[in-house]
Amino acid sequence: MESYFLFRGSQRVTLKIDDMRVNRISRIFQVNAGSLFITDSGCFCSLDLSDHSHYEVHGEKPGDSKDPDRAS
Repeated sequence: MESYFLFRGSQRVTLKIDDMRVNRISRIFQVNAGSLFITDSGCFCSLDLSDHSHYEVHGEKPGDSKDPDRAS
């Protein structure tokens, strides 16, 4: 079964293809689902996931906002 290595900072996890879902990844890495994206070492497309490849997780932490109109 295919597996993927995801990391954010020092946190690293291995996920199977069935676990490569936005809601699952955002919970594991504690980022907002709406801001979640992953990258590899080059141009990335989610259709190009390669078995046993490493992907970096990016996104805003819950409570973080770049919206200047949002009250703190």
